Amino acid sequence: MSSTNKTPNLELSQFEPSDIPQWQDDYNADMEKIDEAVDGVLGGLSAHVADTDNPHEVTAAQTGALTEEQGNDIYARQTTGDMTLWVATDGSDTAGDGSEGNPYLTFPHAIRQVPQVVNHTVTINVKPGRYAHSFIIDGFSGRGTINVFGATTLAAAPQFAINNFQVHRCHLGVIVRGFAAVDNNGFSVYNSRNVGFQMCECVGDASKKGAAFYALQGSDIVCTSCKATNKNAAFYSNHASSIFLIECSGTGNRYALYADLGGMVIVGSGTNVGGTYPTGAGYGGMIFKTPSSVLVV
Repeated sequence: MSSTNKTPNLELSQFEPSDIPQWQDDYNADMEKIDEAVDGVLGGLSAHVADTDNPHEVTAAQTGALTEEQGNDIYARQTTGDMTLWVATDGSDTAGDGSEGNPYLTFPHAIRQVPQVVNHTVTINVKPGRYAHSFIIDGFSGRGTINVFGATTLAAAPQFAINNFQVHRCHLGVIVRGFAAVDNNGFSVYNSRNVGFQMCECVGDASKKGAAFYALQGSDIVCTSCKATNKNAAFYSNHASSIFLIECSGTGNRYALYADLGGMVIVGSGTNVGGTYPTGAGYGGMIFKTPSSVLVV
């Protein structure tokens, strides 16, 4: 005899001790029910992804406060290939198209043309001049790299003068080359990984204010052939951040190297940064010198 008890959803067989099952009939019937149920689920999934124009479509119901158009734009804001943009002091943010012959005027306008998810190489080339604004890269992620290129040598960096350069909340490669920052805090990185500064400099005055290169909130940066002069701290790492120095230089600073709140400064080959105090540390800050990895403070 077949089982008299069935499961509530698919009505599969449940046997009592007194039942004498007809195994083949019960088994085949149960398999047909399971197959029909699976087919229904797969059919629903197929209908959901049938829209080949936007397989990741997000509806207004799924995004809550977002409209359907805004939700779908989440997936549109990613790179589809390498990008190259240009910025120049005689460019235009209205008539420019970002090409070398028709550049943008400001870095903020150029970076706004870059999708927030970067899976390719984005290069923003900056022509010589004085740019009286901050260069800020904020909130980018992906498998790619954002390059911002000015001078090709440290000596030429003053020809590419900016207020400051900031990298915030970025989780991809960022390489900044050949700029001179004039603000008290020249080059700062907040909650970002894999940031490199190359041939950049920050020169202060007799007041020795700010930090030339500043890493905070778990950031990792590498400074190569960079220069810091007349600053309160030339290279400053805090809040579990790290700065690795390669062939960096500078004079006239109050602190050449400073680390606190679990931050690290790692001094690599060819680095010679001068200061009234060669090193300083507090609250678990550490300074290492390679290649022996000697803990200095």
